[in-house]
Amino acid sequence: MDRGEYTDAVLSQLRRVTGDERESIRAELDAHMEDHICALRDLGYDEQLAEERTLALMGDPVEVGKELSRVYTGWGWVLLSRAAVLLTVVLCIQALLGLGVLSNILWSIQARTVPDEIHSDYTAAATLRPDIRIPVGNDVLRVYRVSVWATTCCGCTGCP
Repeated sequence: MDRGEYTDAVLSQLRRVTGDERESIRAELDAHMEDHICALRDLGYDEQLAEERTLALMGDPVEVGKELSRVYTGWGWVLLSRAAVLLTVVLCIQALLGLGVLSNILWSIQARTVPDEIHSDYTAAATLRPDIRIPVGNDVLRVYRVSVWATTCCGCTGCP
């Protein structure tokens, strides 16, 4: 068995790795074996004997592959982590642009912090401030202002 066959035998045991991880493991194994062969060559071993000793010291490729396979979590966690990153990016964009689910968050914060100010571009035709507090479970629903907005459909005088 030579270095390439040994590396292929180790990689054949890996079931849950991405292509990049597989190539990284291949490069790491090759570099480790090359370093060990060079060290043996420096001690006076010839190339073939140094490679044989290195492969013998590396251990059984099937066992090495099984142990490496336990280290890698697999595609499920890779996909879950990428989905989490994507969801975080989408929520950040929504928060910055005020889109979708988070579109009224600024008005909600303004209504809670300064309820007496009108935070809208619309003009209220009439406003009533009843200050009604209704207990709902452990929370309190507060109606602090009711307004009727003046709107027209097209600017004509015939609309109700």
